[in-house]
Amino acid sequence: MEQWALQSNWHEKRIEWLRIFLARFAIVPSSRDLVLKWAEVMVTARRAGRHLKTADAWIAATAVLYDAPLITHNANDYLGVTALVGIDRVPAVNRDPRRTTSGTVDQSVHSTLSASQL
Repeated sequence: MEQWALQSNWHEKRIEWLRIFLARFAIVPSSRDLVLKWAEVMVTARRAGRHLKTADAWIAATAVLYDAPLITHNANDYLGVTALVGIDRVPAVNRDPRRTTSGTVDQSVHSTLSASQL
């Protein structure tokens, strides 16, 4: 996330808000157990005839290893991962709070993003 923000030339304040927002989440370090679980997830998905992207497999492996539900906008990406406790679907979010559902920009919304809007 940091790399994307820097590549997108975010201003200092917005990067600070991103860091505040991300501080709410746990960071799971890589471990031998996680690497093995990733391999199992990849092989299981392939044997089920499903293509699982590398990044999605890391997400699924982490959820499986820690017995946690996986929350995603793309539940179909994980159909080949039978060991998942559950897949919770969340609706897609409008990432730009100034954009209306029709795609036009609502000028009445203040352009400064708060940490909850990142």
